[in-house]
Amino acid sequence: MASIIGKPRVYTLTAKWCTKGNVNLETIYSDLPNFIKEMNWQSCREDLEWIIKHNMALTDKEKDSLDSSTHPHILEIVQEEKGVRPKDEASPGDEEQKLKAFSSKHPKEPNKANYCHLDCEYNINMYLPDSFIDWFNIGDGKRIRSIEPQKKDQRWIFVPSFRRAKIALMKWPNDDDDDNNGDEDGDDDSGHDCEIITEDSTIRILVVTPFEFDKYVRNHGHRFPVISLPHREIGAGYARFWILKIALRLKLHFIWMNDDSVECFYEYNPQSIPKSYIDEKRRRPFELVFKRIEKLVEKLQKDNYPIAAISPKRFRTFRGPLKNPFVCSPPRIAVYLNLQLLKEKGVYYRPELPVFEDIIFGYECEQNKLKVFIDNRILLQDHKWSETGARSLSVKQKMQQK
Repeated sequence: MASIIGKPRVYTLTAKWCTKGNVNLETIYSDLPNFIKEMNWQSCREDLEWIIKHNMALTDKEKDSLDSSTHPHILEIVQEEKGVRPKDEASPGDEEQKLKAFSSKHPKEPNKANYCHLDCEYNINMYLPDSFIDWFNIGDGKRIRSIEPQKKDQRWIFVPSFRRAKIALMKWPNDDDDDNNGDEDGDDDSGHDCEIITEDSTIRILVVTPFEFDKYVRNHGHRFPVISLPHREIGAGYARFWILKIALRLKLHFIWMNDDSVECFYEYNPQSIPKSYIDEKRRRPFELVFKRIEKLVEKLQKDNYPIAAISPKRFRTFRGPLKNPFVCSPPRIAVYLNLQLLKEKGVYYRPELPVFEDIIFGYECEQNKLKVFIDNRILLQDHKWSETGARSLSVKQKMQQK
């Protein structure tokens, strides 16, 4: 894996971690404690304690006076109280957007009977829709300690999400890409889910912050399980770290970890015109992409060449002929994770890192002799958010101050 990579677009680093304007992973890894210390900041939990003590007593005039100099997370909370919504909009669900994900638009009142607790060091709050109850063993007190044995080899997709309760791209395309017969809620006339990823083969679980848990349950709980993180920490590293812990607690063999911004997948097309967008005819169903990578990992593992993590390549611009079908680079956005290998080497996402966690994770895998790849033959398009997720004030603004 290359030690020198380009600077990320969302957040910045100080010069000591860079070489000629690019990020030096070797320098970071050689002094990881200080890098973590610099990248970390006051926790979200501490911010909320401040809000409880001070912000709730502010007058409307004082709230209006808060600006970008205010701690970014506090500003986010105040803006939410005032009804200020992020500018982000989800992808439309037009008929023409076949094989492309968009946001659901049918929130439903949650059923109190569907709340439960997942036993994973803490009693983690969880909301479980009726359609996925048979995936879990639910004991006394609505406590989940395990899953049904036959579900361990199924496809588990964990989706960390932040500030996107209404716009997360969770409505994936229909199974029949030539005819959309389902209604707006994604069900056919018989009431069965008609998406590519069916409830028999795949479970998608939203993983969210505690203070947004209720919002996500209202907007997505009728279709997807929702898990609340144990603490009010902010940042992708904490969410990804706990996803691995939860998956290992459930004794899963592998998982997918998908961002809530994934719009669609393409197969590499060597005939594309450099200035044009990717040919829509080359779009590929989500199921096909997942199966292709899963079978590849399975085959290589039998050949004694195990892969710890792999993801499709993020599409940006046309880069000419495909020189290498695979590149050794940190997987991102839609990541297949081999839990057995990661557990054996003790490699996890670092919860202390609110950002840059995926790059450090990939590099740390490589340092522990675990193979990580990006599949250049499959291209992934993700939605360009501006004010949510990693671009939220509580993440983006803080990084700009570094």
